[in-house]
Amino acid sequence: MTARLLILTIALLASGCNKYGSEEKAATSSKPGVSGSPSAANNDLRPFVASEFALPAAKYTGRCDLNSVGGNGLDPRVPGSVTRSEQVVFNGWIVDGQLSVPAEFVIVLKGDSTYGIPATAGLERPDVAQGTGAESAKFSGFGFVADISKVPPGRYVVHLFVPKDGTACDTTKILDIN
Repeated sequence: MTARLLILTIALLASGCNKYGSEEKAATSSKPGVSGSPSAANNDLRPFVASEFALPAAKYTGRCDLNSVGGNGLDPRVPGSVTRSEQVVFNGWIVDGQLSVPAEFVIVLKGDSTYGIPATAGLERPDVAQGTGAESAKFSGFGFVADISKVPPGRYVVHLFVPKDGTACDTTKILDIN
């Protein structure tokens, strides 16, 4: 098992893949004031709002990953799927071009229309710090519950956008909302 994990880690790092670790890593935090279990009692539901984000003008210098939505791992080759009436948990991580954790960012769902949800990071992700080689990335994780009932059914490409400096990261993930 350890040998397989080592080989997988080396393969991910060598391929430049933006995935570090598992969903369990995203759900732990020892940072003061940060919820440690997004799938548990996080009642801070944040509504999606229709908006136009400056994605075409964004500088794609950040690194990130959306590890799971609704408890299901996401693969860049296969769209993830959630039901529109669901309140779903989003788990992942984000760092900017300087490998720092942005204070705030927006998860952007870009389809026929664009929708976004403000978010913050702060969950402990030692796997990301190790994978990026930057201790500053240790609290780059995020995990929260979102009500997606107002998002129309459709296929959405997922980006993470940092409004403060206009940087973005393409998660390479696609989400189908039914």
